Amino acid sequence: MSTEAEVILEKNKILIKQFASFLRGLSVNEKTIESHLDIVDLFINKFLIYEFEKPLTPPEGVDQCDFFLSNYLLTHHHLVGNLITKTYRALKFLFRYFKANEYITEEQYEAFEAKFKEKEDLWNDSCKKLIATKKAERALLKSQNTK
Repeated sequence: MSTEAEVILEKNKILIKQFASFLRGLSVNEKTIESHLDIVDLFINKFLIYEFEKPLTPPEGVDQCDFFLSNYLLTHHHLVGNLITKTYRALKFLFRYFKANEYITEEQYEAFEAKFKEKEDLWNDSCKKLIATKKAERALLKSQNTK
C-alpha cells in the first residue's frame, strides 16, 4: 500500500468518528448509524483507496458515486433489495456532512442528488437482476446436489 493511501486511511478514521458524531447530533438511531458507517467505510476505505490509479480522499470521491452504485457496490456488498436506497441514504448523510464542513460545494452536493434521481431506477434494476441471478444459481446448485 502506498504512503498516500496510508495517510488517507488514517485521516478517514477521524472522519468516520466525526461523521458518527454528526449523525448522533441529528438524532439518528444507533442501528442506522452503524449501517451508514458500514457503507461509508466501504466507500471511503475500500472503493476510493483501491479502485483508482491513485487513492482518492472522500471529498474527491463525491464524483465517483455513479461507478460505486452501478458497479462496485453490487459486486462487493451483500445484495439485498433495498441496497441502493440504503446506500444512497448513507452517502447523502455523508455528503451533507461534507457540505456542512465545506469539504464539498453546494453544487457538488446537488450534482450527487441529481445523478441519483436520474439513475436510481437503473441501479435498482441492476441490483434486482443480480439478486435474481444469484437465487437462480443457488437453486441450480441445490438441485444438482440433491441428485
